[in-house]
Amino acid sequence: MAFTELTTDLNNHQSLDTRPNINDGLTATQIKVLYDKAANDIKTFINDVLLAELAAITTGASGAHNTGSAAITGVTGTTVYDQIVNLKTQINDLVVGSIAEGTITEVMLAFDVATQAELDAVISAYQTDGIDVRAADATILHRIYMGV
Repeated sequence: MAFTELTTDLNNHQSLDTRPNINDGLTATQIKVLYDKAANDIKTFINDVLLAELAAITTGASGAHNTGSAAITGVTGTTVYDQIVNLKTQINDLVVGSIAEGTITEVMLAFDVATQAELDAVISAYQTDGIDVRAADATILHRIYMGV
């Protein structure tokens, strides 16, 4: 559903005669009302129709369902509602530990990632010193993997 368009005729002055008092028999008050009619029709439309549609919370017809949104990298949807739903899905996936393949890259990590060959070399060095790495406590393992 799209927002309702204003279709009220706002050309209230164009139908008036050049001398509406004399030729149309209008009083000064009636002419003032006609001059204000377009602005009042717009105000009524905004207050009674458009704002109600923007504030609507009915599923499928809410303001967010009807408000378009520019593309956001990594987010699908063309309306505010669709994009929020997609972001919520992405957040829920993160919460349950489902991080999409390739989402976290080596560049994003705060330290250099050790290759398997480097890890094997550190383990060999500790084993050469008589340390059983498999039985080492968490501190030693942390130092091995973090390179400290």
